[in-house]
Amino acid sequence: MAEELELPDALPRVVGLLAAYLEKATEENNKRRPVKRLRQQGSAFDMIVRPVRAARGLLDRLPDLLPDCSPRCYVLAFAYLDRFLWRRRHSITLDSFNVRRLLLTALLLATKFEHRSLYDNSKFASIAHVKLMVMNKLEWEFFKDVDYQLGVKDGDFDSYCKILLHQDAEASNSEIARPIPPASTLSTLSLPCSLYAAEAACDDAK
Repeated sequence: MAEELELPDALPRVVGLLAAYLEKATEENNKRRPVKRLRQQGSAFDMIVRPVRAARGLLDRLPDLLPDCSPRCYVLAFAYLDRFLWRRRHSITLDSFNVRRLLLTALLLATKFEHRSLYDNSKFASIAHVKLMVMNKLEWEFFKDVDYQLGVKDGDFDSYCKILLHQDAEASNSEIARPIPPASTLSTLSLPCSLYAAEAACDDAK
């Protein structure tokens, strides 16, 4: 599956399907925080004002802002986001307030792992509209919560590719609508329920 990332149309396909997954996830979870503005951050990844089309609005711009970021980096970021949200499932659920900073931090780590010095933290800070020291803090917190592990096994990577490259946007949306167990318990990988379900639903799915 991973070899399809070398095809000419791989980047828009990966970005488009990732946007579909995350946009549906945030829409579902916005019901838990239905306000448009937070009185205070729940975590460092929260924005105070909820953006419109938070996931898709960002992902639509990223290929132009990060033109040398490969499709493989987006798949790795997808994997890191999966890993992070499962580990933080009791304190963070993906929604429109936090999806942009979480995704950008995951992508920052993915570009460092895959391309070493392709983009520095200041580039991602600029995209996130935060100070460099804030971006550094987000990176460290995310890195710590994935247990400092950025490697993804070939089999798992292939499974993430299968999710993103072999399901159309409509199928992706329907999959997100129901809770499923964490990826670590499945022989074929799926998004963790913590991406889109409340904590109770995650616990029920175990």
